[in-house]
Amino acid sequence: MTSIRTNPIDVSIIILNYNQSKLSLDCVSSILKVEKELSFELIVVDNGSKLNEVKILEKSDLKIHYKFVKSDKNGGFGYGNNLGAKHAKGIYLAFINNDTYFEKPCFSFLKDYMSAHSEVGVCAPQQLAPNHVPRPSFDHHHGIRKFFFGSSFLETIFRKPKKKVHHSHPLEVDFIQGCFMFFRKTIFEEVGGFDPNIFLYYEEMDICTRLQNNGHKVIYHPNIDFYHIHEASTSVSIKTTGVKKVQILYAYLHVLYKNHSLIKFLIIKNTLLLSYFLKSPFRSKARVVFKALLKYNATAAGKLFRS
Repeated sequence: MTSIRTNPIDVSIIILNYNQSKLSLDCVSSILKVEKELSFELIVVDNGSKLNEVKILEKSDLKIHYKFVKSDKNGGFGYGNNLGAKHAKGIYLAFINNDTYFEKPCFSFLKDYMSAHSEVGVCAPQQLAPNHVPRPSFDHHHGIRKFFFGSSFLETIFRKPKKKVHHSHPLEVDFIQGCFMFFRKTIFEEVGGFDPNIFLYYEEMDICTRLQNNGHKVIYHPNIDFYHIHEASTSVSIKTTGVKKVQILYAYLHVLYKNHSLIKFLIIKNTLLLSYFLKSPFRSKARVVFKALLKYNATAAGKLFRS
């Protein structure tokens, strides 16, 4: 009996959906239009959306092109993407926001680059706004130096790559933006994937730090690009009131606590407390944030407003 050999899947493209099914389908459609030569699979993970949003993804004509994975809860960015990774068969994993789209091949280019550079654990292309204006696609670690002095200080004094200028060749950076992360699957698994205790924000800084601690490089590649409708995939409830600010600060402190010294963590946390204490009599949002910071501890970071 002759065994049947199947071609390996080069790239598993994982798209996380939360109550934005049309965006997700537009993203899928754009990938299908441009990636003609690549062996890839599409995995759409629904992260506890409303029933009508789930039905759109289940009944779409495009469903023949993607594997649909449904979560019964909104576990956050890391939880949902880790769930998608469990179903992935590709050599590489591409995690992309559902508010991204593509006008030319991108994944095949990154696959070839990663294949030729075994030292690279994760990379990302240039991010563009819908009006074609480039957006920063990487950032510097948010440690003591950036917290007190900002990016310009790091770029001038410590010669960090500049975020807001055009680069002509790949650069090693501290971390790439979470809207598009292209991993070697073995290395993603080696570091344990995304931290599911982070509900939203700073997941990319956390996982890139762990990759670097294991000896792998984080690369920004400016010679290929994609489009990102910034924050279109973020819940309206998170974008309003003080909740988003608290989400960001809790995630930030959690990542600091995990990956940096206790003294750095305490300096930054107490500086933030002082800052919001001085603002709190005048601004209601500041009062909300101050109270949240006052109650913050390492365990609290794992309870990032999952309701």
